[in-house]
Amino acid sequence: MYVIYLDILFFINWMMNTFIFCCVSLMLNKHIKYTVTFLAGAIASLVYCMLPVMPLLQKIPYAIYALVIPIPSILILYKPNHYKLFFKEYILCMVSAALFGGVVFSSWYLINGASSEPSSVSILLLLGIGIVVVVCFYSGFYLLRRQFIFPAFEYTLTIHYKGKDICLQSLLDTGNLLYTPYKHEPVLVVEYDGIKSLLTNVEQETYEYFKKSNDKEIEEGIINGVYALEQLIPFNSVGCKNGFLWRVQVDQIEIQKYNKKIRVTPCIVGISSERLFSDRQFQALLHPEFILEEARVS
Repeated sequence: MYVIYLDILFFINWMMNTFIFCCVSLMLNKHIKYTVTFLAGAIASLVYCMLPVMPLLQKIPYAIYALVIPIPSILILYKPNHYKLFFKEYILCMVSAALFGGVVFSSWYLINGASSEPSSVSILLLLGIGIVVVVCFYSGFYLLRRQFIFPAFEYTLTIHYKGKDICLQSLLDTGNLLYTPYKHEPVLVVEYDGIKSLLTNVEQETYEYFKKSNDKEIEEGIINGVYALEQLIPFNSVGCKNGFLWRVQVDQIEIQKYNKKIRVTPCIVGISSERLFSDRQFQALLHPEFILEEARVS
């Protein structure tokens, strides 16, 4: 007869689920707060632990129940706004869990011995193996992305505005199709922390006030004339909430890669209050049109 300790079962699943969600967030290039990731891991663990204590749930085939376990956590963690995006995130989580669980438990049985009785030492060993596997997986994927994927899309960006300039690292996003609503100008998206030093005190105060407003307050501000439509850029991003970016027209941007330099004069910048990348090294998202011949002003 097996004795199930729910606290240990919950804790182990909580840690494992959190590790998996961290790795999937890296693969999706989503910056998720650690508190939300821990919450998502706890919810998935709670749903799993409900199975041995609720006889009604035991009537459900385990294979079906296992497929349902990550759904609430995915909805809370990634907030998909389209079924295709949810399916992509769901598959990544399930595949990562299968690979991660297979490697961890295979290593645990190999070291601990399949015939030995579970103990506090073996449970700690299981957690230790899990942590090592996650660190190796996370570090390996991070290095693969940085060394082989990002370099092809990485550009050095210099923004000139009102006699000041700042240099940022940016990534070209071929899926970025953000344009201004009236003149259909391509938009460079920059994190607020990246461009803050170029803005005047008045512009910073105005943007800080705008950042604290929710979508409803912004829409009311547009109606009441507090915000001009020319100041805002509406966006509709897959996997993110819809809304508005604050618009600034800078004097010039210089996009450089190796010895090749592209100048765009002037340029529309959309300021994002959220981090664009999980990697802190990048703070700007390049529109593909800036790289085309038609967008160059040398």
